[in-house]
Amino acid sequence: MKVQKIVSKVFVIILIIAFLGIGNSAIRAADDGKYGKPDPKAGAEIAQFQFLAGDWTVKVQMRQKDGSMAMLKPHSHVLGRYLPDGRTFQQEFSVPEGSFFSTQVKAFHVKEKRWVNTFINSMRQRWTTTYSTWKDNEMTTIVPKGYSGKEAHWSKEIDSEFSNDRFMKRVYFSYDEGKNWQEKPKFVLEFLRDKK
Repeated sequence: MKVQKIVSKVFVIILIIAFLGIGNSAIRAADDGKYGKPDPKAGAEIAQFQFLAGDWTVKVQMRQKDGSMAMLKPHSHVLGRYLPDGRTFQQEFSVPEGSFFSTQVKAFHVKEKRWVNTFINSMRQRWTTTYSTWKDNEMTTIVPKGYSGKEAHWSKEIDSEFSNDRFMKRVYFSYDEGKNWQEKPKFVLEFLRDKK
């Protein structure tokens, strides 16, 4: 009788662990084989971009001069994945008809406690370095002088509202090198996981 109770308790514990494992993977990539996975030996920070792993349709809204938001067409596509080392993350951003393509390679800087990202757009001859930090369940990326590195504004991108199949990105501008940021976002991006 005691053995049966112990077996039952062990079975319940295994079920709870399995359930917690599934719940804990809610913001993971749909398929770790296709989108890679963070190296667990590299520290917890390496998993901070796991929310972005996968294929995404991105709906972009842009603030107009009158303050309203307008949806840009066509929708964009983002592919995010961990590279084979499990410590480097790559993001590709494209527009379906081929008018725009960029990639970012992201790596966590252990001493600085932030992500250092290299943005590349060969078509438009743009490359720049950006910086990302995770705090209070948000990923914030600072882009000095915009993605061309020559713009009059800095950008602050805040990724938040994470779920299995969706998250939001809001992009704010600063015209004084990040001392003050506009109250309303210039762009609002809704990321929807592709279910192909």
